[in-house]
Amino acid sequence: MAPLYTSTGALLGAMTLLRELDTREAFSESDVLVAEQVARSAAEALDASRVVTVVLPPAAPVIGHQRTATWRPRHPQDVTTSTEGRNWARRTLPEILIRPPRRELYEDMDLVFTELLSNAVRHGGGLREAQLSNTGEHLRLVAADYDPRGPAVRTRRADQPNGRGMHLIQAVADSWGIYRHHTEIGKRVWADLRFTA
Repeated sequence: MAPLYTSTGALLGAMTLLRELDTREAFSESDVLVAEQVARSAAEALDASRVVTVVLPPAAPVIGHQRTATWRPRHPQDVTTSTEGRNWARRTLPEILIRPPRRELYEDMDLVFTELLSNAVRHGGGLREAQLSNTGEHLRLVAADYDPRGPAVRTRRADQPNGRGMHLIQAVADSWGIYRHHTEIGKRVWADLRFTA
């Protein structure tokens, strides 16, 4: 038996492996390593295929047919959270689309959402939740964190490898901003991407 662990450590079940021939020989160390690799691959495939629940809010402040999907990470401060969130967004986007999007939307979403999620993990005390919303004209990306302070938009310097994330978001997104609500801790940073060219 090999446990089905995802890269985040979630246990999805176990897989039983049998020999083709009737033999009483014990499995070798090599057999066990192969079984563990197969189990890891199976767990990642199962994790990636999970169904996402899409919520259609009854009264939305945005005009159009808004559809929203929300994801809450298991480990808000883990460095792999931004990758997991981006992968979740890729799997979820088709569920909230109403019509075919422009060709570059997936790439733009990957870039902007990864920056938003990474900023929440690195500078916002962790990612509370991530959201995708179809507002009719735009795809809204939201990263909610634990720090009420807004993101720093630093002056660009060639000698600094970091600090360019918000400039990237400004360049790719149609608009972005920060939302705070008195009933929540921290803030929500959002960015809008156009569906059509």
